Amino acid sequence: FTSWNDDSYGGDNNGDGSATSPQKADWHWISFGTSSGNNLNYCKILYAGSGSVDLESALNMGDGANNSITNSVIAHTAGDANQIYAALDMARCPHSCVATGNTFFDNGHPVMIGIASDFDNTNMFHNPDNVSQTNLCNGIFVDCVDVGAANATWSATEVAYVFGGPSGNSWYMPTTITRTLGDNVVLKFRTNSPTPGFSLYIPAGVSQLINYNGTGVAFTAYEDDSLKGDTNGDGASAGTSGSWEGIETAGPNWYAWPNIHYAAH
Repeated sequence: FTSWNDDSYGGDNNGDGSATSPQKADWHWISFGTSSGNNLNYCKILYAGSGSVDLESALNMGDGANNSITNSVIAHTAGDANQIYAALDMARCPHSCVATGNTFFDNGHPVMIGIASDFDNTNMFHNPDNVSQTNLCNGIFVDCVDVGAANATWSATEVAYVFGGPSGNSWYMPTTITRTLGDNVVLKFRTNSPTPGFSLYIPAGVSQLINYNGTGVAFTAYEDDSLKGDTNGDGASAGTSGSWEGIETAGPNWYAWPNIHYAAH
């Protein structure tokens, strides 16, 4: 799925020789809407994202069940550091939806998942032919609003999972929900205005956040490029003490684990 100006696939369809070349936002997007059972496998989605800043996506997986994108490439999607959605939008997907073995590069925000989504380490966030080509805001952005939560596992390690990014929300986990973190997984939290910003609330305690103290697991500020690189698209930056709230349980009690960085509490 690409621009009609992209002569590298299907030849010169607009009849202008080499006068034009594909550009981001040459076409809009693919949307699964409310339908179920869709699968894109070994596909490429290139130069998408036309529309307002709110609509700069390449694939919206909708809210149907058993939808998936696997072994595919999403690249060159229009979008900047302030867009609301991502090149792959899974924000409303139930737990049965899958994204595995995919490659994302040269997008604004590569991926947005919902709080029912598994998201694993089979996905890549750079151009395999040019490892320096990543995404402007290179992270997995978590939407805490649009779908009901489910037990899920997050094990991607190339980039961080981000709270308070385009979705703009902290997460107050229901007491019956767990999140399993793989080793070397990083969660980042955005600064609000005014500070301190976003947080994670686990009312039933650490049993809800499995492997919170695993090898390489960390919780830090959105601006902290020392862990998983530049997630907010502003170039080299460091975290600021007190820039996000922290991790809380009932009481209220705030955790002081050694792998929590730059939190206010």
